[in-house]
Amino acid sequence: MTTQEQFSIQTQKDSKKAHTKIEGVVPKDMISKVYSEVLQKIGKNKKIDGFREGTAPTEVVEREVGSLEVWRQGAQEVITKHFAEIVAGEGVVPLGQPQLQITSIADKGNVSFQIQFYVMPEVTLPEYKDLLQKIEKPEEPKSATDDEVQQVLLDVRKGLYKKAHPEKDFPKDEDDLPELTDIYIQEISQQHKDIESFKKGIQESITQEKALQARALFRQKIIDTIAENTTITIPEIMIEEESKRAYEEMKSQASHFNTTIEEYLKAQNMSEGKLWEQLRDDARKRAKIQLIMNAVSTQENIHANIDEVQKEVERFKKKQTDMDDDQIHTYVTSLLTNEAVIQSLEKIATEKQEKQ
Repeated sequence: MTTQEQFSIQTQKDSKKAHTKIEGVVPKDMISKVYSEVLQKIGKNKKIDGFREGTAPTEVVEREVGSLEVWRQGAQEVITKHFAEIVAGEGVVPLGQPQLQITSIADKGNVSFQIQFYVMPEVTLPEYKDLLQKIEKPEEPKSATDDEVQQVLLDVRKGLYKKAHPEKDFPKDEDDLPELTDIYIQEISQQHKDIESFKKGIQESITQEKALQARALFRQKIIDTIAENTTITIPEIMIEEESKRAYEEMKSQASHFNTTIEEYLKAQNMSEGKLWEQLRDDARKRAKIQLIMNAVSTQENIHANIDEVQKEVERFKKKQTDMDDDQIHTYVTSLLTNEAVIQSLEKIATEKQEKQ
């Protein structure tokens, strides 16, 4: 007899809500087998008048707690023990903590139950290869202009002035700011020994930053194009957990700057309800993107390089973090897999244009 037959399992799957409800019956003989063990567990943590905690005889514990309550906990024990087999038989993977409810119980009889949980939603990707090849490839970023370089040099001169005169405002005439000399350059930079080398470094840095910004915009277009053409029902549990994570991160950042979320909300003239609405919207978008990345990873058989994952895990461990080793490994693997996926999508988006 299969587990599904043993528990008389009936399943309702709501693909639109990515939600599953399992109903079943725990046979009384299975509860009988664990009854004594459950009664002993209850007794170990039960304080009963006239006995030291955990020392009362089982018959006294049963009388104090009630046999029906022991029977209920016995049914839960059986369900928990066989939960993995039950969901595996239904071909679903729960997200978050499943909600168990005893729907019908009779002392020494069968016990009916119901388990509800969200599941990983199905993602049907669009014909993204055709879509991506229609995205206009960004032009090569232009080199830094003289004005852009001069603005950075002006900011450096202002910094030198403020260092020497912290109590004064900046002079109105730029000529009154300190001139940059080779000596100054050597003081503020270990890579450059004279003003010309410093200017060249600034120019290269600005040009590189433009290239990074252009690539970031191109990547965002790729992600947005796929997301706009993909319909996914995001399970509430994913939205809730991501919203809470973002909220805790905001609290941590506020604490770092010696303030609180309440003070931040006051400064932004925002209610806490509005903040949570914003966090949920952002969480829904991030969850959708991650589900798409997971689907592309599976469809294209793209995975993070094992050696790179291990190197990044070791580097990450050196940082101050509350994450345990398993959490770090999962986080790093996801991060590097996402990078591998977006690189693959970039290639798809540009290969046709390059051939033309």
